[in-house]
Amino acid sequence: MAIEIVLGFALLPFVLGYGLGHAGYAAAVFAALAFTVLALQATAGGNGVMPVFALGLLLSAVPAYLGGRVRERRSATRP
Repeated sequence: MAIEIVLGFALLPFVLGYGLGHAGYAAAVFAALAFTVLALQATAGGNGVMPVFALGLLLSAVPAYLGGRVRERRSATRP
């Protein structure tokens, strides 16, 4: 089960950020998803796993940002 968590919340966001090639946009995608989940949880009510999932999405913005930065630096150093 731990490998799925690492894959879903770290590796795939990094790959998405690398694919987009822009650190800010990649991080914004996951931040927007996190706030959408929190808004849905607020309107639906209840105390389920939604805040934990939103926190995971918000933390996924970090590897997405790093993936975008790697791509940006890599394309900046190419002639």
